[in-house]
Amino acid sequence: MSDEEEFPSVGDRRQGQVLVCMGDDRPDQWDSWLEPLVDEFEALKATATEHGLEFHMGSQLGELEGWQDFCEALGISVSTKFWEGSMNSGQFVMGWIKLGKVRGAQKAGKEILKQLGKSLLEQLREKRIGELGRIKDLNLLIERTCDDRGALLSENAKLKSDLEAAQKTKTKLLEALAEAKENDTSELTLDCMRIATAVLNGDRVILIAGPLVLWSDGIVYGFTSRGGVLLPPESAPWLLLKELQRVGHPLVEVGENTQVRGFLNPRLLAGTAHISGWINLWRQIESCERVFLVANPEQLAVVRQIHEHFKTPPLA
Repeated sequence: MSDEEEFPSVGDRRQGQVLVCMGDDRPDQWDSWLEPLVDEFEALKATATEHGLEFHMGSQLGELEGWQDFCEALGISVSTKFWEGSMNSGQFVMGWIKLGKVRGAQKAGKEILKQLGKSLLEQLREKRIGELGRIKDLNLLIERTCDDRGALLSENAKLKSDLEAAQKTKTKLLEALAEAKENDTSELTLDCMRIATAVLNGDRVILIAGPLVLWSDGIVYGFTSRGGVLLPPESAPWLLLKELQRVGHPLVEVGENTQVRGFLNPRLLAGTAHISGWINLWRQIESCERVFLVANPEQLAVVRQIHEHFKTPPLA
């Protein structure tokens, strides 16, 4: 077996399986759908450790010790291979999942995280009630409950304020999308609404709406120019971008200056005056390398990663 076959890249397929994570001792490379789930799992695990809580889902999964237990609960098979160098050694870890099982694993991961969060909240509530019940000094009890009441009132007020702001933002977003020109495709408008809803809910998911993408980092990446032509104003994606910009949601505006050979002279690939010409920009494959433009060069790698993600046919 060649070195390339022994050490594939995340996303490679072998013998009916796809590689979703890899690294020395602990994966440092993850598939885009898996990394946010593992990050949230480890954040919940840290919370449980900090407060001395059990980290389990009852009889369903038992105690989840770390990322490997979590991955295996999603149907990911984790293998290790020992390596030894001149000065050190370790275990090279790979995680594989069967083709066609990614969507189910993603759904299972979200459900596990939901149940773990619910379990931690219930345990913490019982722990606090137990602490109050063990207080024998009436003055201390009054002091503690007053302190707790103040904190709860403050938290409640903040939650109410956040909820009201979110509801206002949602109304504005939906109104803006409703004002989109009739010549926008209905499917594109619906996709824009799905992104707006996910942003409001704080969902870490990957969604696409024509020239816009909500990526797993929570940032919306959107094509706003191509070959000097701007994204059509008053279209659903344009309205959504403007509203997200107004409310301060993280955005990355993407331009493109891809040059292709024409019959006589090279030419720039340009956008169209109608939004229908912008729908497949993330999926489009050209004979030459596409040239993307962003204000922050550090974000260019993510833009290329998004393009690679969408130009590749999804798993069956």
